[in-house]
Amino acid sequence: MKNRLKKVIWWCLGLAVALCLLVECLPHPKTPSRLAQLPLKGFGYASRDLPLEGAEAAVFQRAVVLKRLYQAGPDRFVLLAVDGEGDRHAIHDPLYCFRGAGWKLSQESYINLPGGRGRIVQLVRGKESAEAMYWITDGQTRHASPLSAWWQSTLRRLPGQHSGGAPVLVVVQPVTGGTLNWQDLLTRVPDLLTL
Repeated sequence: MKNRLKKVIWWCLGLAVALCLLVECLPHPKTPSRLAQLPLKGFGYASRDLPLEGAEAAVFQRAVVLKRLYQAGPDRFVLLAVDGEGDRHAIHDPLYCFRGAGWKLSQESYINLPGGRGRIVQLVRGKESAEAMYWITDGQTRHASPLSAWWQSTLRRLPGQHSGGAPVLVVVQPVTGGTLNWQDLLTRVPDLLTL
């Protein structure tokens, strides 16, 4: 009886691995990136595209990335948006990059967004301070969980489950390193929530 149970367990494990490999290899429909639809300007704001820095270009070489400098009233901020359609691994927790650049998390909070919430982090590096807001979205839901993004991306690959867009990581940072009124900013630049 014991040998039979072991065989059944190994058989189930092998079947699960084969199914995972099959799902990974299944083609899924390519959709145009939502990043291309984000306008450069709107009522009360304007932006311009920025080139990726060397490290950013290396990390995101297979992903579609949009980096822009925005001016919205007196506020200037940089948007970095990463579409995970071409590279699911490009969607990650931005804290890894902040920590890699020497920043430490000093405080965090969450902000309510349509379809979920985003994360606001205050960072310190020596005597410098910075703040950032980020979220991951499939076009319908918003959250700050890379694990949830991985799960959404995996479910999209199952046959008949191609609803929702590919996860997009959205990171917004003030240019001067200060802080912004995030709720006000999202009201003045509502196009950020169309990603």
